[in-house]
Amino acid sequence: MTDPITYVSEREEEVSVSEGLHAGQWMAMRLAKNGRSKHRVKSPALPIRATRDEAQADLDAYAAKRGWRVLENAADLGQVRRERDSLAVELARLCNGQDPSVYSAEGEYCAMRNDKCPFPYTDCSEITPKMWLEKAMKTH
Repeated sequence: MTDPITYVSEREEEVSVSEGLHAGQWMAMRLAKNGRSKHRVKSPALPIRATRDEAQADLDAYAAKRGWRVLENAADLGQVRRERDSLAVELARLCNGQDPSVYSAEGEYCAMRNDKCPFPYTDCSEITPKMWLEKAMKTH
């Protein structure tokens, strides 16, 4: 039996192999936002398996294909989330402080970000950190 490995998904969720509600049903599951319950990660590449090792092999391949990283400890994930949240606050601040003459439409070049604008607004003064986080989750 291999040691279980927990991964961090592109949505910064903890994903590991767990036994389902019925004995002998092993599957990849993500930790819910409440930190207590788990939800199955549904994908044709992650079927329910009879053994933990089979389910872990499926998850290992799936995680490698998606570029997930191994979670070394829970504090590591907390730091990633704090950095993401700080970046969202900074990006919203930059958008709010932009000169109205340089606002960009969605998909157009934004001089402030040096990238394409992800929002369908011509006035960036109402963009919030939460909007940045939601946009980041949709693009991964």
